[in-house]
Amino acid sequence: MITKIIASILIVLVIASVGLAAYTIAKPFDGSIKSKGNSKSVNGVNSFDSCIAAGFPVQETAPPRCMDSEGNTFVQKLD
Repeated sequence: MITKIIASILIVLVIASVGLAAYTIAKPFDGSIKSKGNSKSVNGVNSFDSCIAAGFPVQETAPPRCMDSEGNTFVQKLD
């Protein structure tokens, strides 16, 4: 009886984990990573394009990333 309860709990945990992973992968990506949790930008940079326009360097990653002076990282949206 106890093994059935434990098995049921494990099945629920596995299903919840798979659901969370699927949501994380499938949700739309807005192109920005808030590395410091700061939603307001002092330097006016709020996207990958504005980061490049402000003169910050682009990291040669896949996809390309740009980091501003505040440590915020912006990722180029690939279509």
